[in-house]
Amino acid sequence: MTDETIEPAGAEEAAPETFILIDGRLLPAADQPPESELQGAFRATAKGKISVHMPTAREIARDMVRQARADRFKAVDDLRNQALDEDDVALRARVKAKARELKDAPADPRIDAATTPAGLLAAVEAVIAEMQADL
Repeated sequence: MTDETIEPAGAEEAAPETFILIDGRLLPAADQPPESELQGAFRATAKGKISVHMPTAREIARDMVRQARADRFKAVDDLRNQALDEDDVALRARVKAKARELKDAPADPRIDAATTPAGLLAAVEAVIAEMQADL
């Protein structure tokens, strides 16, 4: 005979619970909102729940837009140089308009109009998609 132990079916060890530190409090990570991109805006409520502070989330969203536009600025600069080299007035006008659009993207009114974290992330996706559009 051997000293084998047979575990009953379904007797697997439960995974240890993980926690997230918010406002100096450890709260169950399972309770965090699904919008993890906005984690810097998470706040602990008086009842020990996790909420999203929308003013902070909007600033995070603007930073997301700023990061996404960095590569587009380089592409616009390259096109601006091409337009100058070729003395292409129409291309210069399109480049100028695109540069203005990129500059103004973090101030897009859809970011301020969003009232939920999911709506805010949808607004960010829409703004970034428009920025990625070709000239």
